[in-house]
Amino acid sequence: MTGPTSNPADELAAEVAALAARVRVLEDEREILRVLTRYGFAVDVGDADACAALYTDDTVIDLGPGSEFAGTAGARTLVEDDRHQAIVGRCAHTLGPFVVDAAVDGDRATATGYVRVYVSDSDQRNPRLWRIGYTTFELVRSGPTWRIAHRRSRSLGADDGAALLRVGL
Repeated sequence: MTGPTSNPADELAAEVAALAARVRVLEDEREILRVLTRYGFAVDVGDADACAALYTDDTVIDLGPGSEFAGTAGARTLVEDDRHQAIVGRCAHTLGPFVVDAAVDGDRATATGYVRVYVSDSDQRNPRLWRIGYTTFELVRSGPTWRIAHRRSRSLGADDGAALLRVGL
């Protein structure tokens, strides 16, 4: 609202800056969701390089006790593992919905939600839910896009599983 001491041009500039900041948050959330969707596509087709490109060089992937991977080499190993390769072409990783929270500095974000993996029989019939769980991704802005810096996932029923969802509350 303009008043005797307010400058309409300053008010307009402030309003435009506030709208630009809100648009950036929406664009960031959209890009983060695209990164997480691409993760599912990359692992489903068994593309270790595409998967690794979504992670930071110093990433930590924590899928539970005994299933921890580090760095982009760890992201590749996750996809190249014989257990995973055995389901490539017969699996569908579906992630979300997610709650995405951007940090104060705008270059860090957390996405919290669900992960499901469906696998079909070797004859590609009768898909079944193979794994369902909770997941939290910590992401950092890397140039024009976002990359995964840390990931924690726990299966439904794991002692510390539901605690991951608290991050998104």
